[in-house]
Amino acid sequence: QLLTWDQYRLEHWSALYNSSYQTLSPPAYHVDTDKGFIYSTADEAFVCQKKNHFQVTIHIGVAAEPQYVKTPSGPQLVDHFLIKVFGVKLESPSHQVTIEQSQPDRSKKPFNPVRVALPSGKITKVTLGRLHFSETTSNNMRKKGKPNPDQRYFQMVVGLYAAVAGEETFLITALVSERIIVRASNPGQFETEGDALWQRGAVQDAVVCQGRVGINTDSPDEALVVCGNAKVMGAVMQPSDYRAKQNIQEVDSEQQLKRITQMRIVEFDYKPEFASTMGIDHTHQTGIIAQEVKELLPSAVKEVGDVSCSDGEKIHNFLMVDKEQIFMENVGAVQQLSKLTDNLETRIIELEVWNRRLAKLKSLTGSLRSTGYVHPFICSFIHLCHFSLPVTPTTVPGPWPPDVDFCDLLYCDQVYCCTPPTGGSTDSNITSTESAAAEKSNLTDQILHLSSIVLSPSGTNTTIQSFMIKENQQVIDRKYCLRDECGPGRFAYRVPIILIVKKPKHYLKCVLNWCVSVFSRLLGCQLGEHEWPLHVSRLYHSSYHFRSTVAGQANCSTDHHFAGALFTDYYFHFYRRCTDS
Repeated sequence: QLLTWDQYRLEHWSALYNSSYQTLSPPAYHVDTDKGFIYSTADEAFVCQKKNHFQVTIHIGVAAEPQYVKTPSGPQLVDHFLIKVFGVKLESPSHQVTIEQSQPDRSKKPFNPVRVALPSGKITKVTLGRLHFSETTSNNMRKKGKPNPDQRYFQMVVGLYAAVAGEETFLITALVSERIIVRASNPGQFETEGDALWQRGAVQDAVVCQGRVGINTDSPDEALVVCGNAKVMGAVMQPSDYRAKQNIQEVDSEQQLKRITQMRIVEFDYKPEFASTMGIDHTHQTGIIAQEVKELLPSAVKEVGDVSCSDGEKIHNFLMVDKEQIFMENVGAVQQLSKLTDNLETRIIELEVWNRRLAKLKSLTGSLRSTGYVHPFICSFIHLCHFSLPVTPTTVPGPWPPDVDFCDLLYCDQVYCCTPPTGGSTDSNITSTESAAAEKSNLTDQILHLSSIVLSPSGTNTTIQSFMIKENQQVIDRKYCLRDECGPGRFAYRVPIILIVKKPKHYLKCVLNWCVSVFSRLLGCQLGEHEWPLHVSRLYHSSYHFRSTVAGQANCSTDHHFAGALFTDYYFHFYRRCTDS
């Protein structure tokens, strides 16, 4: 249990300025009493012996280096900073009590202010030891074993002052302690200085040490230093409450994975002279090298000063590693590996889907080639495209752009579907030899499936990345584009269809034209695949109009002047190539 502190004479604090005369925030200021004070439950106050010295540690931090101090006559250049320690009487704050400091020859002299430098961006630590109160508090004697109702108290003040030319000082910040009882020396009633380090805690079974504890070492530099092995049967808890944190940011797990990958894990043996000094029983271990870690993760490595080995050899600026930081680096690296694994799993699932589709298509192809049966779904261009008069088969060598053709994949009869020859009947109402019911049922079968891959990024980009006929994986690209109608905002494709039809030497009614408009909305901002069934095979000429928009931005009635900004139009004209043109 330590003394508590409060601000002292806040109204007398002077402001600091930087070199540009900008006002700086007050310095961060913290005071601890490391030794010399014992809390008395009976007196409800801290007690110290006049003969025993106490120690004060001050921590000071500034964001920017102060250059000037505010004074009644205006800003003045700071010559140096001072730390002053003195006591005041609780019942009379204006009455100061001198603090003394023991000298090497055991003589006592009044404490002189200590100069201190305040570099910007750093915490300055100042330890003041061997301090004493020059007098005791009044009315210390107990009455009938109980605290004296007229007991008097001191308070201790630790202040930071700025000195200007002429040795005049101005208070910058100061803290005052809670009430203190200072008693005269009495070995029979008071604990010795050595015993004062260990005290009873707030609860009955608690023991408190005011200082650092070293196990197998006489020079601990942390609160607890253990030279040897330590057994912990429970958990080691660390503060992690977000309310105690600021500047919280996520780390780049990809960089963490790179750093962990570059860290070298080695086997090594500690030198015997070093192991004996540090209490290390097992010299052969597996681990990392601090110098290598410092290049990758400097914050995980700390210099702890010089270390002396048992043979007298001294290791200067010995490096130690914070393995907790390396553990957190491993956590980030595992998260990054998990992301990579998830991406690979998604790709594998996509490949498996495509493999199943290809296997199904190969199975269907083999069945059709072996039986000679032509499935109406695959050869979907030929069901109703016949005229009443026979047409002599013709061949157009090397058509361009190339016809949409399934016969490289599946078996098809070589029969054409074109306009009637000269002199033949042009009556478009000639009925089919098939029944109307059969015609109606086959209409739903003769379908071409057009697949599109849509890439809808942020903004109003409504461009469709690619079109493909799924039955034969044929891509409809720019070679089918009409001149001057390949974007932006409008794309028109003229796609020739192969002449062959399903049934040889049989004439059906040929529908000359069919136009359909399709409105497609692009939902979300991600890659997507859309599929539309198009009735093409029974037609001599067919046209389809697709409008691709961002949802909520445009529709089929939107003015055409917004093409390319709010929507993109796609026109597909399918026709039979019956001549050389």
